[in-house]
Amino acid sequence: MKNKLMSIGFQMIELFLFGIFVYAVFVKVVNFDGWKIVFFQTDYTTAIDILKIGPFIIPFLEILFASMILTNKYKKSGFYGIIFLMTSYSLHIIYRLFIAKDHDCSCMGIFKAISFLQHFYVSLSIIILSILSLFYNNGRKINN
Repeated sequence: MKNKLMSIGFQMIELFLFGIFVYAVFVKVVNFDGWKIVFFQTDYTTAIDILKIGPFIIPFLEILFASMILTNKYKKSGFYGIIFLMTSYSLHIIYRLFIAKDHDCSCMGIFKAISFLQHFYVSLSIIILSILSLFYNNGRKINN
């Protein structure tokens, strides 16, 4: 019974993460011009050439990794991808808070109502949930 509840709990986490990322991609795609403006508000995003493709590649990676966690074959890679994206985003938040001293949130959708510190906590929570899911799935011997 305990194993069944754990399995259901981690499946709910996977669906929650999938939903969060699908929503994030939806908001970016619906207002793509706004998303590009928001993305390039930070000075390092315009200074580093590879980041110029960021507005295009980030939504693609978000939906890719979110979809991967719903499959047994690519679940582990999907969680690693989510951890990478959210760690990168957390570093961006830290940069904006402590180096750029920019406390204005430029997010779109429901997340525009929360502070950068709250964004950091959400990001950290997603990282922790992903790591816990990785450990759980590694114990179940998921392929990949």
